[in-house]
Amino acid sequence: MAILLPCIVFLLLLLIVSLYVKATDTKRDIVLITVIAFSLIVLAITIVLSPFQQLAYQPLLAAWTAVAVTCGGALACQRNRLGEVLSRRAGELKDLRARCGWLDYLAASVAGAMAAVILFQALAYPPNNYDSMTYHMARVASWVANGSVDTFVTNEPRQLYQPPFAEYTALHFNVLTGDDCFANTIQFFYLLGCCVIASLLTRMLGLPRFYQSISIVLCITLPEATLQASSTQNDLVVSFFALSACYFSAKAFITREWASFILVGICIGLAMLTKGTAFVYLAPLVLAFVAAVAVCIWQEKSLQVLKYSLIIPALIIFIVGPVYISNYRFSGNILGLSRAEHGTYSNVGMTPVRFVLAVLKNLALHSRIKNFKYPSVAVSDTLHSLHQWLGEDINSPETNFASEKFTTDTRTVHEDFAPNPFHLLLIVSAFATLLVCMLLGRVDRLAIFLLALVLAQGALFCAYLKWMPYHTRLHSEIFLLAIPLVAYAMSLVSVYRAVCCILLSPIIFYSFVIVLNNDLRPIDFRHLQQPRYLHYFNGRGRVESLRHYKDYKRIREEIARAGYTDIGLRIPGNSFEYPLFVDCYARTLRPVHIGVDNYTTTAVFKERPVQCIVHAKNDGRPASEFEYKGVKYHNVTPENELIFLFAPNSP
Repeated sequence: MAILLPCIVFLLLLLIVSLYVKATDTKRDIVLITVIAFSLIVLAITIVLSPFQQLAYQPLLAAWTAVAVTCGGALACQRNRLGEVLSRRAGELKDLRARCGWLDYLAASVAGAMAAVILFQALAYPPNNYDSMTYHMARVASWVANGSVDTFVTNEPRQLYQPPFAEYTALHFNVLTGDDCFANTIQFFYLLGCCVIASLLTRMLGLPRFYQSISIVLCITLPEATLQASSTQNDLVVSFFALSACYFSAKAFITREWASFILVGICIGLAMLTKGTAFVYLAPLVLAFVAAVAVCIWQEKSLQVLKYSLIIPALIIFIVGPVYISNYRFSGNILGLSRAEHGTYSNVGMTPVRFVLAVLKNLALHSRIKNFKYPSVAVSDTLHSLHQWLGEDINSPETNFASEKFTTDTRTVHEDFAPNPFHLLLIVSAFATLLVCMLLGRVDRLAIFLLALVLAQGALFCAYLKWMPYHTRLHSEIFLLAIPLVAYAMSLVSVYRAVCCILLSPIIFYSFVIVLNNDLRPIDFRHLQQPRYLHYFNGRGRVESLRHYKDYKRIREEIARAGYTDIGLRIPGNSFEYPLFVDCYARTLRPVHIGVDNYTTTAVFKERPVQCIVHAKNDGRPASEFEYKGVKYHNVTPENELIFLFAPNSP
C-alpha cells in the first residue's frame, strides 16, 4: 500500500533525528522534532507539486518514494554512527523500564487504552463532522480534481480562506490510499504529540517521571480532545504546533542553541498555516519572546540572541507566504476574508465590564456535566442575572457570534460543544495554588512564564473573539498548555496533590464515558454494522441523517452509473458537499460550483463545463426541468426530498 511510504519516511526521519540531537535530549524530544520535520515534508511536497497541477497519485507516490530513498541514503552514510546511537538509546530504554514503578505502568495503561479507543473510532468511521462535510474535506475533493491547492470558485468561501495545513495532510493520506479511511487519524497522532509536549514541559519544570505521567494522562483524557481526536477538525493540530512553539521558545533561552530558534519559527509558521486561532494563542508568546530578546541584549551586551531570533520571522514568511499571496490575489487581503466577513468574529465595543462577562461566559461553557445539568443551570441563571444587573444584553450581537443565544446546556458528547468540567476545576485550583505559592516565593520562573502565558491567551481569546457555543473546541490549546501547571502545583503542595490523585480516577472514568458515547462516532456495534456511507451524515443528527443518506445515495449511484465526472453544484454555502465526492480518490470526480455570485469568482480555477447538476432544495423544491448555459436539464431523482440530480435532456 502506498500509504506505507509516509510511515516509512516517518521512521527514517526518527532515526535521522536521533543522530543529531544532543545526548541529553530525551526520546520524546526526538519524536517531537520528527513530527515537525514530517509536517514540513508534507508542506514541501504540496508546494512543489501544486503549481504544476500534479497533486495526484503517481506524482505523490514518486515524491514520497524520493524522500524515503533520500532518507535511507542519508542513514546508510551514517550506518556506523547509527548503530552506536541505537545501542545507547536501547540501553537508556532498558534502564527506564527497570526504574518504572507500578504507577508508571498504570498511567501508560490508561493512556494506551484511551488511545486505542480513539484510534478505533478514527478507523471505523469516515470523516463526518459538520465542518468537514462543508469545507474541511470538501476542499480536499476540489484540490484532487484540480491537482492543485490553488484557489477555485466556490459557494463556500471557507474552502479558500481557512488555513489549510491539516487538509494538506489529509490530501496526501487520501490520495495515497484511494479513499479517506485514514483521514481521521491525523488529529489522533497530533494529540499524541500534544501529550509528548505536555510531558516535556513538565520535565522542563524540573518534575520527576510521576508528574510527567500525570500530564500525559490529563492530556489524553481531556474530553474535548478525546472526542475530536478521531475527526478531521484541526484544533489538535494547531494545538500541537502552538505548544511546540512554547516549548522550543523556553528551550531556546535555556540552551541558546540555534536549532531551538529555528524550530520556534517553523512551529509558529505551521500553526498559522493550520488555523486562525493560532494568532490568539501565539500573540502573547511572540510578545514575551521579543521582550526576552530585548532583556538578553541589554543584560549580556551581545547580539547573538538577536541574530538567532531573526531567522524566526524569515521562516514564518517562508511557510505562510505562498498561501497569503494566493489569498491576496483573489480577495485583496492576505487572510482571504471578504469585506463582509471582516469583523464578524471579533467583539464590538469591548469594555472592562464586557470583558469580565466574556470571560465568565467562556468559562460557563465548561459547567455542563453529562447526565447532571444542575451546575450548568445554576451558572446560566447566575450569568443571566448578572448581565441584567449590569445592564448588558447576554445575547448581544456585538459579543455573540451570528446572534447565537447564550446557553450552558451543551451536548457533552459532541466534539463541537463538549465541556471539560473536571479539567477546568483542576486548572483553576492549580492556578490559585500557584498564586499563593508565588507570594511565598516558591514558584519557578518558567512556571510563572507558563502561568502568565496561559492567562494572557485566555484573556486575549475572550477579549477578541465573540462568544460561540462551540468555543469549547477552540479552548483545547489553552487547556493542554495549562496541564503541566497542574502537575507543577501538585509538586508544591501535598494537600493539593492528594486531592488531585483522588480526583484522577473519576476524571479518567468520566472521560471514557464521554469518548465511548461520542455523538458522531460511538462505540456502538449497531452503528458499526450500518453502511459506512450513512455515517458521513452523522453530523446532521440521528433524525436527519437517514433522510440525507437516502437522497445522497441515490445521486451517488446515478453519477457512478452514468459515468459523470464534472458535477455541477447549485447548492448554498454550508451545505454537505463532501459526501457527493467521497469516491474522488479512486476515480475522476470534479466539483464545479455554478451560479456563484461571491468574491471567489476571481479565483484561479474558474467554472468549467458540467455533465450534470446537483441542485439542493433551498427555498422550495426546484422545478422538474431548467436550462443552464443553453442546455436543458431534467430531474432524474424526483423521489428525493432534499437534494436532486439533474441530467441533460437527451438530444
